[in-house]
Amino acid sequence: MSGSSKKKFLCISDGEFVTIIDKLRKGDLSDLDKDLIAEIMMNHRHIIFGLLNGTLSGKDLEKEIQNLGRRFIFNKKEEVSEDNAEKDNCVKDEIKPENKKEKKPGTISPKKKHKKKKQKTKKPGKRGYNVFNTTEEKKHYFDPDFIKSTYCPCCSESSKLYPITPSVTVLFSGVCPLTPEAHIVEKARCRSCGVTIQAQVPVEVENSVGRFLPNAVAQMAIMRFGLGFPHHRMENLVNLYETNIPDANQWSAIESAAMEMEALFTCLTHNAANAKWIGIDDAYTRVVELKKEIQSELAVSENKKQVRTGIQSTVFVAKTYSDHNIALYMTGRNHQGENKAALIELRTNINPVIIMTDAAHKALMNINSNSAAVIMSTNCLEHFRIRIEEIEKHYPFETKYLLKEISKVYKNDSYCKENSLTDHGRQAYHQSHSSGIMEGIKSFIQKELKENSRAEPNGDYAKKVLNYALNNWERLIGFLKYAGAELDNNVTEIKTKTIVRYRENSKKYLTEHGASIGDFYMSLIETCKLNNINPLVYLEFCITHRQLIEDDPELFLPWNYKETKKEIDEELKKRPRYKIVSQKGAYLPKEDVIHPQ
Repeated sequence: MSGSSKKKFLCISDGEFVTIIDKLRKGDLSDLDKDLIAEIMMNHRHIIFGLLNGTLSGKDLEKEIQNLGRRFIFNKKEEVSEDNAEKDNCVKDEIKPENKKEKKPGTISPKKKHKKKKQKTKKPGKRGYNVFNTTEEKKHYFDPDFIKSTYCPCCSESSKLYPITPSVTVLFSGVCPLTPEAHIVEKARCRSCGVTIQAQVPVEVENSVGRFLPNAVAQMAIMRFGLGFPHHRMENLVNLYETNIPDANQWSAIESAAMEMEALFTCLTHNAANAKWIGIDDAYTRVVELKKEIQSELAVSENKKQVRTGIQSTVFVAKTYSDHNIALYMTGRNHQGENKAALIELRTNINPVIIMTDAAHKALMNINSNSAAVIMSTNCLEHFRIRIEEIEKHYPFETKYLLKEISKVYKNDSYCKENSLTDHGRQAYHQSHSSGIMEGIKSFIQKELKENSRAEPNGDYAKKVLNYALNNWERLIGFLKYAGAELDNNVTEIKTKTIVRYRENSKKYLTEHGASIGDFYMSLIETCKLNNINPLVYLEFCITHRQLIEDDPELFLPWNYKETKKEIDEELKKRPRYKIVSQKGAYLPKEDVIHPQ
């Protein structure tokens, strides 16, 4: 029997347990047995109290000790006697399964195929207290002397209570998104010169945007441009909490903060222009001012077909050489080809840039640009797969092979990402494993156009799938030719949902200036999401220190702001405890003086 008072957990067998219980019944306990029982009892003092008070009989106490041992004793050893072991072996020999066939001598049994056990994914269960970023803890405690002076209400009056670990329950409370706060600042005035000083306030209070704190402006910006929540809905919501914040005041605060941080958007645009890979897509949006402009042009123009009537929001997702991701939005009458040229003109990096678009004419057209950047155009393989799925119902046998082969290419790409291969390593892996697959797809398409009678020139199968692939083949296999090229443009197309969400909820922008404010906030919010950064915390920091952005906007980019925050926090610790709010020699009316009593 092994046991030590210094060890936290005991290690004894079931046989040793039975021996201790027998000795306990007979009253024949050694010093070691007493130490062992004392060590076990210390963890469950309620058993001792029950024994002293007479609430536990001998049998109940025995059961409690057994439960205690099985609950807190680890690495139990099962003792099997020799007699029992022999009996078990005899039983095993006598019992033979009837269905099993006896092996004939000289026969070789076939190898059993061992199926790979699938790793069980952890299902999301109840989240603990530490998971939530709780900002407030409400404690419910007894009175200070309650435990010491109160006896157990269920036992006799001689049984006292002792403290145990408190229970924690996480509850969610509904609060108003915008809550008014009254900041009372203490002031003092000099009797001689009339200088007025006040207590130092936090930097977020000092740099508030009008009557809104930076975290309120950040929250309103995310609600409006990140989630599509209009300002008038926010006004109606806060009215339920008896707080009146007109929608015009909300827009004024958001606009003012964005105008002061304009240098940050310019810096983000230059970083996107100098990236190694850029994905481009667009979505339709509504701007009332531009719509009126189009209607006036249509009324004057003789040839209405030459008037451009579209209003788009172009989305750029750029991957920089430092492995950072940037989302950029541009709204106006220019299509994605013209916005692409405007972005490339800002490029100063001499390295080639990989640009992925869809196969639309406006995206592929070459627009004259003053930039000397070398553009390597690629197309989205996912668009090709979607075209195949659209006709799968009518051409099941023809499309089955294409879908199967494309899935192999994506499987190879997932292998590269799981193993964190570099751009050149990923390109080399695809060249050795995916080039043959793509060549097989190309040969299959050419064979279908020549031999398959269902591949009519103007039919969906030939026009939407086969001819589409051959016409854009060199751009579809861009991931084989260029290191760092992606298979598809899904990451960019996902970011167009932000535009659609805004369009379906807030409906429209009134002016082109308002659309530029929306582009600014959408770019910052989605860039934070791409880099796993909390956009609310980031925007609050930028708005708080917006006056410092113009000096060096590079320090306030989403992937740099944490280091900048540490430096600014160190400087803020050196601030004096007071602030002078009036000039020396100011006139001091006698009625304003508070005389000490």
